[in-house]
Amino acid sequence: MSSGYWQGVLNRLPNFLLQTSAMCFTADALTRSCRHPHFMYSIFPPMGTYMPYRSFMPYQTYMPYQQYTPYQTYTPYQQYSPYMSPYPTAPGMSPSPILQTFTDAGKVEDSQSTNLGEHLVTAPETEFVSEQWKELDQKKNLTPTENIKLHSKYNDFIGNLAKSFTSFIDKSNAGDKDGYISKEEFKTYYASQLAKQNSTQEEIDKLKAEADKIFTSLDLSKEGKLDWKELSSFLALADASGTNGKYDGTIKNEDMLKALKTVKDGGITTQNKLKENYNNIFNRLS
Repeated sequence: MSSGYWQGVLNRLPNFLLQTSAMCFTADALTRSCRHPHFMYSIFPPMGTYMPYRSFMPYQTYMPYQQYTPYQTYTPYQQYSPYMSPYPTAPGMSPSPILQTFTDAGKVEDSQSTNLGEHLVTAPETEFVSEQWKELDQKKNLTPTENIKLHSKYNDFIGNLAKSFTSFIDKSNAGDKDGYISKEEFKTYYASQLAKQNSTQEEIDKLKAEADKIFTSLDLSKEGKLDWKELSSFLALADASGTNGKYDGTIKNEDMLKALKTVKDGGITTQNKLKENYNNIFNRLS
C-alpha cells in the first residue's frame, strides 16, 4: 500500500475515535438512565452526562397586591403665636389647637364678690366688659398690640364673671361654700332656678336629670366638680350664643338658656367648642 493510503487513515482516525467514544458514553448513560426510577424525567446532555431528576417545585403562594396607600399630606409646623384668642372676628388671629389640659383652677376665695354673678341670674342682661373695651372692640384696623390687648382684657373680664358666678352658686342655699360647685349643688341650683312654684316632684327630677347631663359636659377635667375656669368656658359660649354670634361682652337671659340647651343636647361639636374656649382663655402661649 502506498504511503498516501496510510496518510488518509491517520487523517480520519481522530473523527473515528471521537464518534466511537460518544457512542460508548451515550450507551452508558442510556443504560444508567433506564435503571433510574424517574427515567421519563431524565435529561441527556450531548455527551450523555447524567442529570438527576429535579424535584417538583411547590406552587408559590400568591401574594395579594398591597393596597395603595395615598401619600399623606405633610402638615406644616404651626407658627408660634404669642397669644391665641377665642374672639372669632379678630383679623389675623387663628384658633389655638384643642388641647387636653384642664388643670384645677383652685377654689374661689371666700372674699370673692357675688354681685356680678347674682346680676347674671336675676337681670335680663349682663354687660361684664368696660366701656374702654367696647370702644376698642368697635375700632377698625386694630394693630397687633391692640388686638392682643382686646382679647387679653376679654379673658380677664370673663374670668371675673365666672368667679363671681361660681361664688354666687356656692354661697346659695344649694352650695356648701367650699369654693367649687359639686354635681349635687349644680343639680339642686339648676332645678331651683327653672322649676315653677307648682312643679311636681317628677318635673323637678326631670330638671335634675337635665342638670346632670349639663354638668358632665361642663366638667372638662372630669374631677366631679366645676371650678371657675370651666364656668368661664361656658359663659364664653353663652356670650357667643347671641343673634350676632360674636363675643361682645353682653349675656342676655335667652343667651344663657340657649347655651344651656346646647350643652344639654351635647355632641362632639359642643364639647370641642367648650375645650376651645378653655384653651384660648387659659392655655394661651406667652
